[in-house]
Amino acid sequence: MKNTLHSFDLNLLVIMHALLEKKHVTRAAERLGVSQPSVSKALDKLRCVFSDKLLIREKKGYVLTPTAHRLLAVMDEIMPLLNSIIGNVTFAPETSNRIFKISITDFGLFVIIPKLMPKIINLGPKISLTPFNSDVLSDINAFKIDLALFEYPPSLELNSYMIAKSQYKCLVNSKTCPHIGKLSLDEYAKYNHVKVLSPGMHKTSLDLTLEHFAINRIIKAYAPSFYAAALIVSFSNCITTIPEILAETLVKLANVKAIDPPDELGHLSLYAGWHHYMDNDNGHKWLRSLIIPGSEDPNDELV
Repeated sequence: MKNTLHSFDLNLLVIMHALLEKKHVTRAAERLGVSQPSVSKALDKLRCVFSDKLLIREKKGYVLTPTAHRLLAVMDEIMPLLNSIIGNVTFAPETSNRIFKISITDFGLFVIIPKLMPKIINLGPKISLTPFNSDVLSDINAFKIDLALFEYPPSLELNSYMIAKSQYKCLVNSKTCPHIGKLSLDEYAKYNHVKVLSPGMHKTSLDLTLEHFAINRIIKAYAPSFYAAALIVSFSNCITTIPEILAETLVKLANVKAIDPPDELGHLSLYAGWHHYMDNDNGHKWLRSLIIPGSEDPNDELV
């Protein structure tokens, strides 16, 4: 008999997605909050439906078959849409096991995660948060991520809020750098720089500001995070530019000191952006309420 949507048990979709992502029956069961035997039974049914083993045991654990890889790619696209449909009807954070995926910058990681994680743990004990870097616009439009954090206003295609802003500070080697006062733009340009560039990013808001003043920095090293940049500075004569709100923490962690940058650098902003299709998704609205409390107007700014 040919498989059709009419004959397919749609409850298996959720189990299949968990199995293919976790590549492990027990871990899939833990995510779903169900028993391991029930997931094993579902896997047997799925193998019959697709005439494929889907998961194959090897020495280092289970691996996906080619068919399973193709199914996972499809599931990654349709599950957020299905969650959106169900989320419009009901969402109870205390019982939901939804996984929210956020594309995040290093600045966003420092600003958002320390405040967001305790709220999720307390209010949504089964809810998971997955921060990662991605090709933001295409992934939002494909519903592969729920929300993204940007250092400058995102595309007009997206709804967005400005959720934070910070002045800049410069970090220099505390032993080798004699500079104490505020840097001029010319002094700033003469330094060797460590540039912080998160995976997936091409330009930062600082790059755009410096382009406006026709300043070309001498980039001696690239760092994937502000902490990594501070460590590089502590072993060199380089300088790095960071959000002021991180300066105190990084000065304590690395052998660096903070000095004032040129006034022309202005400030760094942090925006949250998402697809407008997610506006009325109750789960997404709940997530946004944790990041942007009390804000209803997409044009509001919370600083």
